[in-house]
Amino acid sequence: MRGANVTMCEDFKGNVTMLYKGRALNYETFKRGEKPPAIEDDKTINKAVDKAIAKQKARSNYKPSINHPWRTSILCRQSQKRTFLSGRKEDTSTLR
Repeated sequence: MRGANVTMCEDFKGNVTMLYKGRALNYETFKRGEKPPAIEDDKTINKAVDKAIAKQKARSNYKPSINHPWRTSILCRQSQKRTFLSGRKEDTSTLR
């Protein structure tokens, strides 16, 4: 449908229909994004930092369970996943 012409129809109730070759198309409308917060200046930065610290203190600390993968040491996880080979090569020469 790239570059195709569609007909936009709006009824008296405000419903919009998109038509392509006489068939109604399904579509979805999106809302515009929110405006980003204003940049703090020298006068308001202290209040913003205090507010952020208070928000962090109010948040409960999450503690993972004992069997959570983050709690196992890196060496234990690596030894479970990998096979370690010795650094020595076998003697493959034909001269003895």
